[in-house]
Amino acid sequence: MVAVQCTFFNKSPTSNWFVAYHQDRSIPVASYVSRKDWPGWSLKEGMTFVHGTDELLSDMVAVRLHLDDSTPDNGPLRVIHNSHRDGTLSPHDIDLIRESSEEIQLTVERGGIVAFRPLLLHASSKSRATDNRRILHFLFGPSELPHGLKWRRIV
Repeated sequence: MVAVQCTFFNKSPTSNWFVAYHQDRSIPVASYVSRKDWPGWSLKEGMTFVHGTDELLSDMVAVRLHLDDSTPDNGPLRVIHNSHRDGTLSPHDIDLIRESSEEIQLTVERGGIVAFRPLLLHASSKSRATDNRRILHFLFGPSELPHGLKWRRIV
């Protein structure tokens, strides 16, 4: 596996947000490839993304390196155990799973790591704390993509 993306998150008193339950389906690619089996193309901040197939996403891992403590008060990651096993979920299915499943709140000490599959349902609340919650979120995937797709960058 290779690192294909790194995102810096910083929840702070001046930059604070809520994230509803979702799956991470977009992957960063070098350019658009015209194929019917690769729907969900988007352009974000000048970069090309496509929704990965369930097969590809099940081979990927997200790794979050916590630069600060993640506490119950600063908007920690919440997940629904084993929700990645059902593949891509519709908004209706996400609501049903969320209502019938127990969520797990992941508090992590500074320097700790959380790893999960991109299709795992995850969310976070706004922070109620006055300190920062900084995270480096790495996305790892196979070194080669199918059907002529290429990673935007291999880190």
